[in-house]
Amino acid sequence: MIEQIKAWLIFRDDKRVRLIDKHRIIEKWGEPANFIGKPHLDLKESGFIPRKVAQEWENADLSFDTHIDKAFSLTDIKFISLLDEKYPLQLKSVYCPPLFLFYRGDLDISSNAVAIIGTRKISNYGVRVVNSFVKEFVEHDLSIVSGLSFGVDAEAHRCTLNSEGKTIAILPGALDKVYPDSNRDLADKIAETGLLLSEYPPGQKVERWHFPERNRIISGISKAVIMVEGGEKSGALITARFALEQDRLLFAVPGDITRDNSKAPNKLIAQGAIPALSPQSVLEELGIEIHPEMSQNIPNAMENNPLYALIAQSAEPLDMDTLIEVTNQNFGELAANLLELEMDGLIRRIAGGRYTAIL
Repeated sequence: MIEQIKAWLIFRDDKRVRLIDKHRIIEKWGEPANFIGKPHLDLKESGFIPRKVAQEWENADLSFDTHIDKAFSLTDIKFISLLDEKYPLQLKSVYCPPLFLFYRGDLDISSNAVAIIGTRKISNYGVRVVNSFVKEFVEHDLSIVSGLSFGVDAEAHRCTLNSEGKTIAILPGALDKVYPDSNRDLADKIAETGLLLSEYPPGQKVERWHFPERNRIISGISKAVIMVEGGEKSGALITARFALEQDRLLFAVPGDITRDNSKAPNKLIAQGAIPALSPQSVLEELGIEIHPEMSQNIPNAMENNPLYALIAQSAEPLDMDTLIEVTNQNFGELAANLLELEMDGLIRRIAGGRYTAIL
């Protein structure tokens, strides 16, 4: 096993061969241990790679690696390659997916996942949005993907665990060197019921270029990506770009235009991202049937919230113009109040920008 992993690492890390050609090579000749560390005349004569590279691969040392062996013998870290049937199908569908992954936990939960991303400096508004969305998604059997960083990432993971859901953390470094170190306990809890994934072998330190590499996996393994909060130059925008390149649904939560944390999601909406106005609106875009809500909050809302009572008692869905006229609220105040009701699972926005009660 250790020799196979070393062969994969040598193969992946050789920058003289294009990634697309590496995919063609393993498609034709199988895993790298078949042609690294041993003679392979067909590959050498194939023209896929320079003869010098083929010769170096042939002479490569695949002998025992103490660090990797120790990590695999003393921890629950496992290895999976692109050639394995259990490799995550959603990720496998992207252009030139990672050749292999190291993981802890349950690979099966990656089949139905949504990514929640954003700033490391999450606001109270962001916390509320994340908790509202995560709880609803868990109720609908979606796994929650994020990057184990501070802020939105950690909040998404913790809320999923607290909701007894499944969460997937994609790390920018080795699984035995959790980054950031302060989230090590969180990572261990995720591994118990969820999944930790990394492209990097045990002992690998975090490099700055690992973050965009990590981000392409976050989007690639997910059916949709939701930007919650982020500044104008937020690193989460890289994940958003990958989502579009990988043909994933991209959502963004609208925010206050005067706040820095709203600049990234508002910009994405202006560029065509789907506004994530509520958890239900995301589920509808994903084609997921929404479970009937039996909320204990409804009687209180009918009594104490005139806006909800107006929408709930209306025979037809109501649009913004009608609501502004009837309530005498300005657009900004009304939009904020509608979003609050959506996040509480009491109303939803439907086609034509109209609002209707869930029940």
